[in-house]
Amino acid sequence: MIRVAAAQYLLQKHSSFEGWQHSVESWVREAVENKATLLVFPEYGSMELVSLMKETTQQDPKAQVRELDKLKDKFLETYQELAKKYQCAIVAPSIPVKAEQDTFVNRSYFVGPSGGVGVQDKKNVTKLEEELWGIVSGGNAFNVFETRLGDMAVCMSTDVEYPGPAASMAAEGAKILLAPSRSESQIDCNRVHLGARARAMENNAFVVVSQLLGKAPWTSTVTENTGYAAIYSPLEEGHPEDGIQAKGTLNEPGWLYSELNHP
Repeated sequence: MIRVAAAQYLLQKHSSFEGWQHSVESWVREAVENKATLLVFPEYGSMELVSLMKETTQQDPKAQVRELDKLKDKFLETYQELAKKYQCAIVAPSIPVKAEQDTFVNRSYFVGPSGGVGVQDKKNVTKLEEELWGIVSGGNAFNVFETRLGDMAVCMSTDVEYPGPAASMAAEGAKILLAPSRSESQIDCNRVHLGARARAMENNAFVVVSQLLGKAPWTSTVTENTGYAAIYSPLEEGHPEDGIQAKGTLNEPGWLYSELNHP
């Protein structure tokens, strides 16, 4: 049995990196106190670090991405330390990472209880990511993480909206697909959740959706965010008849919990 926590993560403004670290730890502590062993944060939760940057950077999307890349090591170390301290697995919020020359990828880190790290880059980037931030496709590599909690993979945002990525991950043995995402509008949010439900049915897998919430007027990129967390199950005997294992409340910050029968 796996107890998963999916974040309905409210973007917050911070005055220091240490203040951000304390905020993140409070989220992790709360989930673990509620017996969760697998924690999933959303796509682009790292963008709250933009609140620490100078105003000219906050208004320049490509400058934000460059500065976030400089913070990626300290960002990752924070989640490694928390995973080890609280003995849990964490899908950290995705963060832009430099790929080559002036291009970047949207990267998700899967951090194990020992601090070990797996990586998944987003394949199907949006027009906004490509044109505004210079973020490109992370290629065709889909990684499956073999853990004591089961085999799982990260199928980020628009990747979960299409059959191909999830099918590739399932073919490699993934029974739990983790779908961190960020949606600006209700339509975008619905697209992610409809895709996630379909992927759960097609691949006889669990799909865990975590989404970003709130307004961030201090950045020119993720100013509006809407969504909710959900856990979708296979449409098989022994699981909910509608395939909805758990569903959060729209735009209400907090954790959504569910226990998954080990596939």
